[in-house]
Amino acid sequence: MKTFNKPDWNNSIINVSATMAEFVGAPNANPTLPQLKQQIAGKRMVVYVVFDGMGVRPLAVHGQRAQFLAAHKIADITSTFPSTTTCATTTIVTNTYPLQHGWFGWSMYFPNVDKCVDIYPGTISGSDGEKIICDYPIADNKDFFFLHGDGRCRVSTVGPSYLSAGRTRNYDFGPSNLDEFFVRLDEACCQSGNNFVYAYCPEPDHTMHDIGVKDERIGVIIEKINDNMQRLAAAHPDVCFVITADHGHIDVEGYVELYKDRQINDMLVCPPYCEARATAFRVKPECMDEFYRLFTARYGEDFVLFPSKQLVEKGYFGPVGDKGYLLGDFVAVGTYTNKIMIMYEDKPGEPRFKGHHTSLTDEMFVPLVVVN
Repeated sequence: MKTFNKPDWNNSIINVSATMAEFVGAPNANPTLPQLKQQIAGKRMVVYVVFDGMGVRPLAVHGQRAQFLAAHKIADITSTFPSTTTCATTTIVTNTYPLQHGWFGWSMYFPNVDKCVDIYPGTISGSDGEKIICDYPIADNKDFFFLHGDGRCRVSTVGPSYLSAGRTRNYDFGPSNLDEFFVRLDEACCQSGNNFVYAYCPEPDHTMHDIGVKDERIGVIIEKINDNMQRLAAAHPDVCFVITADHGHIDVEGYVELYKDRQINDMLVCPPYCEARATAFRVKPECMDEFYRLFTARYGEDFVLFPSKQLVEKGYFGPVGDKGYLLGDFVAVGTYTNKIMIMYEDKPGEPRFKGHHTSLTDEMFVPLVVVN
């Protein structure tokens, strides 16, 4: 089997944010990227743009449509593990490791309420949207590093309205409206004086989940991103654009319907949680050995089961932090068969994802592009 790709904490998305933190004069304890630091030094305005899911693989699949981005790529860097929006964008905006912030995945088990919670919408995992009010035992994912600058530059954001929560000027746009995103980004670039702009776009991730990576419609989206970034760079030659992604994407090639396996589920303290290709398990103490044996025998081709403590100790979630206890006893890591775990019975009319990420395979790599 091909080897997994461990996050490189000296060449990853957190190091981009660490470099940006120093640019705005914010506190920083993490390694920076020397090449990037050199390229943004002395710039009047730096615009840090994150395109969700636009990893190395999607750009390679649609390479002819992304030639401007390819021409200005200075490196391939790694995402976080899990390589998913919840975890990776929290690392990007807070300049902290997953082990520090604890936003490991879409669904997390919180011991204080004994429930698995979909932490973005605040609903009970597997329910029909049942809300739950509880204290999250994780860090504040709105404690953006760029809010702690020393005032040397004005800070603003471009993204959905939740991005700023009133603490910075935010150029809002419709969550899935790519054309409007570039209109707002252009407006942000017209500001005078010294500026730092953080911009987040949900595409192409939003669409890749529905139709996969290879679909021609993804090529159209990537081409639109490529061409608009080229246009903006030409229109604003005194603006330095730093472009990356939170994680990559793979085409889903099958589904492991774990919710149907009563023998496995009866060994668990709570339902499986975290992510579909990085799935966490809390196991009844008397079932530890049997769970490992049975899971590996049935699903070992598609998922490698690791003790959570082992992954924490080896630094997969970062070199420092105290949130490892939230990962339970085991984490199942999706292999290069590119299957995803189905933890709950499908809801009527809800299609399964055709594109996904979260594991340590090809979705771990994202580009670092610098223009102007």
